[in-house]
Amino acid sequence: MRAHTPIPRPAPSRRAFSLLELTLVLVLMGVLAALAVPRYANALARYRADAAARRIVADLDLARSTARSSGTSYTVVFSPASNSYQVLNIADPDHPDAAYTVSLSQDPYNAKLSSASFGGGVSTSTQVTFDGFGSPDNDGTVTLQSGVFQRTVTLTAANGKATVQ
Repeated sequence: MRAHTPIPRPAPSRRAFSLLELTLVLVLMGVLAALAVPRYANALARYRADAAARRIVADLDLARSTARSSGTSYTVVFSPASNSYQVLNIADPDHPDAAYTVSLSQDPYNAKLSSASFGGGVSTSTQVTFDGFGSPDNDGTVTLQSGVFQRTVTLTAANGKATVQ
């Protein structure tokens, strides 16, 4: 009797994706991206408004604590026209030869300084001065906007604290 030799079987065929399947996947990815982009843009604008408001609070606290520790007055001047503010008599931490100026219209904030009002009543001002004890000369608010999100920083003269609303 002869030895039986196995008959070679053909390799299983590999199935590829059809053009229709690829098109459906791309359309589905496009729809999901179209839904995600506006949410991402809103989240980014909210983050920028929050970050800019927190920066203003931090710099008001810096002027307050520096005035208190040095026993001299420090002034923060807001300029809505240029979307910036400056802490007078404090050097910029990144550029020690320059004045401490923060431009809110540049990265990472990309925000608009809508208004700054200190003092209320008839004599409103766009600046606040902390005396040698760290007390501000007036109550006030600073309003900024990024996209559709608006934040208001409120400075209370009674305790010198700045908060975001």
